[in-house]
Amino acid sequence: MSVFIFFMNYKNFNKFFSKTGDSNLPGKKAQFMLSPVSRKIIIIKNNPKKASVLIFCYPKNDKMHVVLIKRSDYISFHSGEISYPGGKLDNQDKNLRHTALREFYEELGVKLISKKNLTKFTPLYIPPSNFIVFPFLTYVNFTPRFYPELN
Repeated sequence: MSVFIFFMNYKNFNKFFSKTGDSNLPGKKAQFMLSPVSRKIIIIKNNPKKASVLIFCYPKNDKMHVVLIKRSDYISFHSGEISYPGGKLDNQDKNLRHTALREFYEELGVKLISKKNLTKFTPLYIPPSNFIVFPFLTYVNFTPRFYPELN
């Protein structure tokens, strides 16, 4: 697994993020506008599997960073893809929020406990694997130490 980091101005991020609760996100409409033509005609299959991802932001040198990972190579969907940390809902998970936090810990070694500012975004259906992915965003005000899963 590889970890990729992109950054933006930390102060601007904090200003913007503090206002997200006051506005309606475009969700499905934006997904439809940005989807490839082939996806626009796909009907969600019966009983898609549920998964969660965590969009995790943190400051370092006055820049806000977001973490992306490269999935391990294996024979199946999503092998080797660049993605947010996350994965499939397990039977032991209390909810999809818990799935995102658990998967983040398993993949990056950073345990986030009871994040107040965990924001849920619009779920996205992934046709090739029949997953519906529930994204969550959170941020911290310090630079964490990562311990990525070694695969």
